[in-house]
Amino acid sequence: SAKEKNAYPGTLMHRTMAIIKDESFEKPIVLDVFRLRSESTNSYDLPFYYMGQLLDTSFEYTAPKTLAAMGDAHGYQHLYVEGNATQSESATSQVTWMRDNKYYTLSLATEKADEILLTRIGANDPKLNLRRDPGLMLRRKQDDTVFASVLEPHGGYNPVTERSLNANSHIKSLKVVVDNDDYTAVEIVTHKDKRFVFMMANNDAS
Repeated sequence: SAKEKNAYPGTLMHRTMAIIKDESFEKPIVLDVFRLRSESTNSYDLPFYYMGQLLDTSFEYTAPKTLAAMGDAHGYQHLYVEGNATQSESATSQVTWMRDNKYYTLSLATEKADEILLTRIGANDPKLNLRRDPGLMLRRKQDDTVFASVLEPHGGYNPVTERSLNANSHIKSLKVVVDNDDYTAVEIVTHKDKRFVFMMANNDAS
């Protein structure tokens, strides 16, 4: 519930996920809206782990010459940072990967000064038994904020004919257009300029 406090005093968290089916997309997409309210400024980290081969990003990132753990506690000690990007403006940031000859794109509504960290599990692993899954982490320093993302499966690759079909996302932009005590609204626009607006009531579900 949005009215329930979590382990961090003064911070409210409300997460909504929706599966959306429409002819504009080859397969159903998953919309994730994570709304946070806090009495103080915090550094929020929203991780997303995936299995597959990274193919493309819509943003430029820098890769370190040597791998180092993100931190020394709370699980960060087991994460390597393989890439880092800081957003210069609000935009739609996208990451595309392939798994089992199928393409997936994660679209993120990012804001100016957001950090995107490309990570991999496996740091400080003396027995070498951690699965080396790649991931990405969206880091934002604010008090009140909304994380909005869309996971979109699309296209595929045929290893016999060596043909790739629909390797690019159908989403052109994703952004939070309204966020207040009563409502939150997220807009999705496709490359064919079809517009979707997902709205939710934050206090009165009826």
